[in-house]
Amino acid sequence: MGGLLLPVLIFLGFGFLYKALQSSGVIRKNFILLSAGSICFCIFGLLEGLTEPGYLVIVVRMGYMVSFWLMYFGLGKKS
Repeated sequence: MGGLLLPVLIFLGFGFLYKALQSSGVIRKNFILLSAGSICFCIFGLLEGLTEPGYLVIVVRMGYMVSFWLMYFGLGKKS
């Protein structure tokens, strides 16, 4: 699992963060949201494999939902 999440963290998480530092305005905000969503996805993806079934799984799944919302708003077209 870590071997699959590591490229996502490097290329998407840090790649979007790098592009956010190079840009400005609405594009910068979108890249920051995409970066935060990708990093959260990796963190909660790793926690998914490390947690036992129980109440902590609810927190992990809520983290997944937050990461998907961050990526959704990062990809959204602002007019």
